[in-house]
Amino acid sequence: MEVLDRYGGALPSFRRAHARGVGVRGHFTATPEVAALTTAEHMQGDRIEAVLRLSNSSTSPHSGDRKTVLGMGVRFELPSGGHSAWAALTIERAPFRVPDDFIGLTRATARTKRGGPNLVRVLVHAVTHLPSVPGLLAVLRQQTAQSFARSRFNGLHATTSSTRRVGAARFATAGCRRRSPAR
Repeated sequence: MEVLDRYGGALPSFRRAHARGVGVRGHFTATPEVAALTTAEHMQGDRIEAVLRLSNSSTSPHSGDRKTVLGMGVRFELPSGGHSAWAALTIERAPFRVPDDFIGLTRATARTKRGGPNLVRVLVHAVTHLPSVPGLLAVLRQQTAQSFARSRFNGLHATTSSTRRVGAARFATAGCRRRSPAR
């Protein structure tokens, strides 16, 4: 959090990351196909209370939502009393793999007195953290969002499970789809 405060331009009384957003309450019900892949409590087909937050990726609540990476976070309230969380972005690949990479990228993209990032610092970070390059390119190629509802969110985490009868790994990711209001 110190790094976001120091280099990210966070404002007092606002979230340090994804400062501008909206939250809603609802419920989640996993399909039988998902339940067959996991023993996760919230993926067994029961109705699970959830909180969803949609946001931009900026540290400033005054940044626009359209030309930025958008974020989605879901907190599932488990029947056992605990919770589980899932996060996604509108880029296919994050420009960091571990917390230290995120900290380095935050330092590298710190705003200069002219308002933009120091491109030399960003290039040095990219060269010294080569696995981050595809994610950095994804950020640069980010298209202007028409709306949160029309944006594709890609999970930051994927789970693999090995299936002996098939002999291959399967990947499980989560997604959201809009439903028409019940009539």
